[in-house]
Amino acid sequence: MKSETPYVVASELVDKWEAGLYAFMEESIEGFLLLDENLNIIGTNPAAQKLLGISNEASKGKCLIDVIPGIGKSGTYQKYLDVIKTGEMFIDNIVINPADSGEKYLSIKALKAGNGLGIICTDIPEPEPLVKQQAEHFRTLIENSAVGILIANRDGTIRYANPSHQRITGFSPNERIGVDGLSRVHPDDKELTLKMLYRLLRNPESTETLEVRIQHKDGSWLFLKTTVTNLLENPAVEGILVNFEDITDRKRAEEALQESEAKYRVLFEGSTNPITILDRNGVVLMINPIGARNLGLSPGACVRRSIFELIPDMDEAYREIYRQVVDEGIEVTKEDVIKLPSGPKWFWSVLQPFSDKDGKIFGVQAISHDISERKQAEEALRESEAKFRLITEQSLFGVSILQAGKYI
Repeated sequence: MKSETPYVVASELVDKWEAGLYAFMEESIEGFLLLDENLNIIGTNPAAQKLLGISNEASKGKCLIDVIPGIGKSGTYQKYLDVIKTGEMFIDNIVINPADSGEKYLSIKALKAGNGLGIICTDIPEPEPLVKQQAEHFRTLIENSAVGILIANRDGTIRYANPSHQRITGFSPNERIGVDGLSRVHPDDKELTLKMLYRLLRNPESTETLEVRIQHKDGSWLFLKTTVTNLLENPAVEGILVNFEDITDRKRAEEALQESEAKYRVLFEGSTNPITILDRNGVVLMINPIGARNLGLSPGACVRRSIFELIPDMDEAYREIYRQVVDEGIEVTKEDVIKLPSGPKWFWSVLQPFSDKDGKIFGVQAISHDISERKQAEEALRESEAKFRLITEQSLFGVSILQAGKYI
């Protein structure tokens, strides 16, 4: 009788276990995919082939991102690579569009298998029409929003970025999807940001506001005002919604004024001439008391509002002037009449570039001089001259003007 060594017994048990496993996978109603460390498909079971609209022969050896379009954009692809690296299971819901059918909604579980990855996928019901409608409406709003918008997963990875995100940060949406949302946050602001996120995650539907520095693609630092809302349980979003706007110019104005507060603020606050600091679009960053008083408001009521809103009849030419002063670093003088709540007044204004501590121009300093009395005197003189000319021209008698002993 042939004796069996422990190795032979163990080998036979492994073979039987593998045979049983493959038989189970072949009969399972759940889809199974086996991938190598580069996410190339090694094999699929019949259920996966049906769900994904693929065949085992056609998909074997191909990268997952080529077989299931959309995974790269969603950020899920990077998550699968993270599973291989960390060994931590990843669960998500995705939407696919197989060639032989319409949209399919799948529940995905990814877990490490040897040096590669195993994926279990299950067909799930399509969301209710109302939920889909809400999601589509929500997407339309954020796609067209002027502010930057991000949607992040529970772990902080970015799932979506709207077009305005690129305008503000320099990064295209595709460059940020699948990336840690805190990766560009200034090191000194990370702890405060993390504490805010921890509070937020404990309270569904809650909102937090925070001013934070993030790094632009060009390496510079931006100040952002962020509003973060926990919408993980909202079926139309299922994520953390981040709205943000660039407040760098305002921050620079505040810093510039703080640095020179001892000498500048005394002049700024105490000047008898209106002084206004605006950004290149005409938004008021700072205004002194006399300037605000001319508008019938307090300084605080003027800040962050457009000068064209505060003075509806403001000459539209100022829009281009503000941009020229900031972009070209030139000084411009202008004389015109401004319609104020107290009535029209003539001003002669000097518009100068306004810089931060590093010498970077970010705004316009407008110093205005009230020349209404001079204009009124000039007008009175013109009227007097006109009347005198009329009298002399219509007089029946000869009129002569003597100056320094000579007739004029």
